[in-house]
Amino acid sequence: MHWFIVIPYYFLGAIFLAALLAVASRLLHARAALDGLAAVASLGSIGGLTALLGSGVIAIDDLTMLPVLALGVGSFILAGIDQLLASHRPLASEEESRDRGSIAPHTHWP
Repeated sequence: MHWFIVIPYYFLGAIFLAALLAVASRLLHARAALDGLAAVASLGSIGGLTALLGSGVIAIDDLTMLPVLALGVGSFILAGIDQLLASHRPLASEEESRDRGSIAPHTHWP
C-alpha cells in the first residue's frame, strides 16, 4: 500500500513535463506534435521517478504532499504560459489542423 503514493507523482509529473515540453517547443520553434510530446512526457515521468527511486537519490518516504502540490501548481503555470504562446507560436500539429480548416474534414457535407 505504501507504494501507491507514486501514482500522483507519475500522473502530475507527466502533465508537468508535457506542459514544459510544449512551452519549450513553442519558444524554440521546434516542429513537435502534441502526441509526440505526450508520449515523451509519459515515458519521462515514469523513467525519471523510477531512476530516482531505484538509485536511492530519493526514498519513498520523501514523496510527501508538498512536492505533489508543487507539481500541480507548476503544471497550471506552464499551461497558462503555453496558452499565452499558442496564438503566436503554434505547434506543428496545430498548424496542420489550421491549414486543413478542421480536425475531421470528412464530417462536413459536400
